[in-house]
Formats: sequence, C-alpha cells, structure tokens
Amino acid sequence: MTTDLTKAPPTMEDFLPDTLPDREQEVEGEVADATAKAKAIRVTDEVEAQAALEASKEINRRLKAIEAESKQLRQPRRQAADEIKRRFDEIKAPFEAADKEIRDKLAAYTDEQDRKRREEEERLERERLERERLAREARERQEAEARLKAEEAERLAREAKELADAEASEEMEQLAAEADAEAQEAQVAAHAIAALPEIEMPQRVVPAAPKLDGFSTPKRWVVKQVDKAKLPLEYLTPDKPLIEQAKREAVKATGRPPEIPGVEFEQVTGSAVRT
Repeated sequence: MTTDLTKAPPTMEDFLPDTLPDREQEVEGEVADATAKAKAIRVTDEVEAQAALEASKEINRRLKAIEAESKQLRQPRRQAADEIKRRFDEIKAPFEAADKEIRDKLAAYTDEQDRKRREEEERLERERLERERLAREARERQEAEARLKAEEAERLAREAKELADAEASEEMEQLAAEADAEAQEAQVAAHAIAALPEIEMPQRVVPAAPKLDGFSTPKRWVVKQVDKAKLPLEYLTPDKPLIEQAKREAVKATGRPPEIPGVEFEQVTGSAVRT
C-alpha cells in the first residue's frame, strides 16, 4: 500500500489491511463458538475434565495463532513507522543544527550583555566605595579639626578665667565669659560633626539589557560525577533517582544542589525559543 504524501496526509485506515474486517468477523464466529462451548462444559468426572482440558488447549492454540497473525500484520507497519521516523530525523537534522547555531549565538549575545552589565556594576561599585572613602576621610579631617578647635577654645577659656580670677576686673570677666562661650560653641560643633550618620553613598543600578521576547536561557543542575567510594550508604543503590530526587528537593528549597559526599553537581545553561 502506498500513499502520496503530496496530496493528502494518510489516515490510520490507509494502513489497515483490506481483509481486516472479514478476518474480524471470522474470529468473532470462533469466539462465539468457544464462548458457547465454555458455558456448556460441565466438569463432574474424569472424562468431562479431560474434555474441558482439551477445549482449553484449543482456545489457547487459537489465541496464540491470532496473536502471531496480529504481530505478522503489525511488523511491517512498525518497520515502516520506524523508517519514516528515521527519514524525517535526517530531514530535521539540518534544521536542528541551524536552530542550535542561532540559539548559541543568541545565548552568547545575552551572556555578553550580562557580562557588560556586571562589569559596569563592578565599576560603579568601585567608584562608590572610592567616593565613600574620600568623603569619610574628609569627615575625619573635619572632625579632627573641630576637636582641636574645641580643645584650643577650652584652653583659652581656662586661661581667661584664671586671669579674671587673678585681676578681678570687669573687663577680664567679660573676656573670660566670651572665651567660655566660644569654647562651648566649639564643643557643640565638634559633637555635631561626630554625631553625623555614617557616610554611605547610594548604589547605582545598571539596567539589564532588554529581554528578547520568546528567547530564554534556563539554568539547571545536573550530576556531573559520582564517586561510589565516597557515596553514603543510603545512595549506594542502582536507583539513581535517589540522587536526582535529593537534587530536586534541595534546588527547590535553596536554589542549589545538596552536599552529597562523592557527588559533583554542575550547573548548565540551555536555550529555548518560544514560538
């Protein structure tokens, strides 16, 4: 049986044997006879038991013959299906290679954009930290200068008070009061500078590159290597899904694979295009 694929896609009926309906009717007749015989059989003595056994053997022979006939009919169609798949896989291979080449270039582009963004973020962070350092040093110098000024004003106020106490004149008392006021102002200024909040420059955010609609680079963790000599006893089993299950649960909970002695995980990046 041949089908012209250029005209219309084949249907399931195109691949069924033309004699199948007639064969089905024949088998249905045999089934009816076997069913009637099974209902009519009585097993009350050795002779009837032997007859029932022969009837069962005959039914099983017919079942095997029907199954063999079914396999004989299916085999060439299964082989044809496998051949169709093989040929279409060959046809698809260049498309898949071209698609992979494009996706690899898209992934490289997005990776490069991410790298540039990270480099810019690092550069801005270095600049921010440098500005913080310079501003902190300027604050420290200002604070030291204010502290020295307060200490000097306090010394002059003490000396003026000592002179006022020694001379007991109105003019010296006035000078001592002015010196004391200046000392208090200098102390207030020094305390105000010291009480200023810690210098912290705001971080600048580098916007990510525009997303390509329909293209993504999903990341996933895979088992890279297993050293059975170091593997815990509970994982020493042919049932590899135990490690996979532990990996899935850990990644779901923490975003990272579990720490399993003897097991090395690796994060791989794929690429996907949504059509």
